[in-house]
Amino acid sequence: MRGWELGVRVALALSLGLLPACSAVTNFDRSKIPANDAGMDAGIDAGTDAGTDAGVDAGMDGGLDGGLDAGMDAGLDAGMDAGVDAGNPCDLVDCAGFDDGCNVGVCNRATGDCERMPREQGTECTDGDACTEDDVCDGAGTCAGVAVDCDDGVACTTDTCDEGTGACTHEVASGSCLIGGACVPDGTIDPDDDCQYCASGVAARAWSPRPPGSACDDGLFCTTKDVCGMDGACAGLPRDCDDGVTCTLDACDEDANACTHQTTAASCNIGGQCVADGARNPANDCEVCDPSRSPSAWSRRAAGATCDDGLFCTVGDQCTAAGTCAGAPRSCDDALTCTTDLCNETGDRCVHTLGAAQCLIGGVCYPNGASDPTNQCRRCNAAVDTTAFSPALVGTACDDGAFCTTGEACDSTGACSGGTPRLCGDGLVCTTDTCDEAANVCRSMLDPNRCLINGACFSGGASNPANVCQVCTPTVSTVAWSPQPAGAVCNDGNKCTKNDSCDGAGGCTMSAPRCDDGLSCTADMCDPATGACTAVLGGGTCLIANRCYNAGDSNPMNPCQQCIPSMSAAVWSPAPASTACDDGDACTVGDHCNGAGACGPGDPKCDDGLACTTDMCSAVDASCSVTIAPAACAIAGACYQSGGANPMNPCQSCQPTSSQTAWTGCPTGTACVTGVGCMSTP
Repeated sequence: MRGWELGVRVALALSLGLLPACSAVTNFDRSKIPANDAGMDAGIDAGTDAGTDAGVDAGMDGGLDGGLDAGMDAGLDAGMDAGVDAGNPCDLVDCAGFDDGCNVGVCNRATGDCERMPREQGTECTDGDACTEDDVCDGAGTCAGVAVDCDDGVACTTDTCDEGTGACTHEVASGSCLIGGACVPDGTIDPDDDCQYCASGVAARAWSPRPPGSACDDGLFCTTKDVCGMDGACAGLPRDCDDGVTCTLDACDEDANACTHQTTAASCNIGGQCVADGARNPANDCEVCDPSRSPSAWSRRAAGATCDDGLFCTVGDQCTAAGTCAGAPRSCDDALTCTTDLCNETGDRCVHTLGAAQCLIGGVCYPNGASDPTNQCRRCNAAVDTTAFSPALVGTACDDGAFCTTGEACDSTGACSGGTPRLCGDGLVCTTDTCDEAANVCRSMLDPNRCLINGACFSGGASNPANVCQVCTPTVSTVAWSPQPAGAVCNDGNKCTKNDSCDGAGGCTMSAPRCDDGLSCTADMCDPATGACTAVLGGGTCLIANRCYNAGDSNPMNPCQQCIPSMSAAVWSPAPASTACDDGDACTVGDHCNGAGACGPGDPKCDDGLACTTDMCSAVDASCSVTIAPAACAIAGACYQSGGANPMNPCQSCQPTSSQTAWTGCPTGTACVTGVGCMSTP
């Protein structure tokens, strides 16, 4: 028996009270054996009994000590072995064969059978599937992984995982090609080669040759009808550049991607027609074939070149800078106002149409009803004749040429006859009227001491109804007003003037304006209709108590009132609160207006700003007096209480009984110690 095993067994027996000290081991407390160790209990009983018997026997033979040792050894071995074998069926069971990735093999002590216990969830494992990854236990004994992602992101492939190898496969779908990483539908032509296309039945991952004869484009302008050949190349037939024009040399220019048609010398190819050098455009006389300027288009003739636009109604046709032929309109004006003049392009002639109700007689136009200049009794009657005068209606008024007869009339022959003597009365009471045949005038002789002014009769001395400063003075003029003497009273009709008088020249003048108020700050105006006066105050001024003041002027009686037109132009306004003034109290200083039109009190004149003084101002002469409090000093503008030390010198202090305005030194019997103060002397 191994030493450690003996120790364990003895310790176990002692802990259970199985080995009573220095006494025969016959009976022991079975209650201390675990209930589930019935086998061990029986074993230990048997072992103990046998061991005790053997030990006693041996002790008797070899001594008590030796017998006990041997007996205990034999008894414990036998009892422990028998107890273990009979009490725990799992002691001799090996469950390692039940272990797997997500389970641990354990023995059921009740049955002695091996069972699987699940490993902790998240424990790494292998599920045996090559198409999963990141396998872990689920906590219920099963190993599971995440399916491998075989998606290649290509729409035309079917992506799968090989369960044997775990490799991804990507099979191209039917009807598609996968070329250069891109999906191409069946029949799609290679954009870089017209003779290759996608034929998934031939090659699913590469371009396949197109059938020979398939239409293609070899990229050359100078070939046509391109098709794929047996060698897989695209080729075509030479392009036909013949334009059918006899005066051009035709060729194909591959670089320019065009057919060229070089016109031969001394010709133009215009609109597919050959034109000789110098030939004019049949449709435009101002265009010519000039190969030196353009062999393929008409060239303009010089501006100003003579041309023919083919129109009768234009003259002086010339080529314009725009290449057109144009002329000035043909003038068909016959200088007659009674005709409408037009140019007839169809008939190549000028047409002059006489206007309605007009006559054209002797090359002169007359409106319907116009008289013959030589005979008033013959008229233009367009309804009768437009080329000669016709007799006027019988009885039509006319003039026989005699001034002193009136009432002549046309007869049926077209002559002017009859008439009565002219009455030369002018209807004026101040004239005598006669007819003067020689002069062809009626004459009116003005009566003495009369004036005939503007067709009205006035007696000498009569005033002009429209101007009292003018008068009829026949000795001066019988046909115009003469001036009244200067100073005569008049009225100029203006209600805004006064004291009007005649000026001696026929005018009425004023002596003074009616509305002058004598104030410099007003603009005086008068209503001419009513004579009412109005005075408009000027900007930046006030009119207070009928006196003018400028903005900012102070009230002579109150400096805290000012003229402020923006506030009031008729009364004094409060001066700004900062305006200086004098409140009449000599014991105040810094007086200023209170902003309400009054002078507010200023600061006390005699305030020294010290709390330890009483300041007084004399009402007689405004002099200041200062009284220092009994227990204080006022030194250098500061207050100190009695006994207070000089901040600058600890050997000085305020002693009001000695001085209230100066520092007092150390008292008698003390000495000044620098930085300390007054110290008593020994």
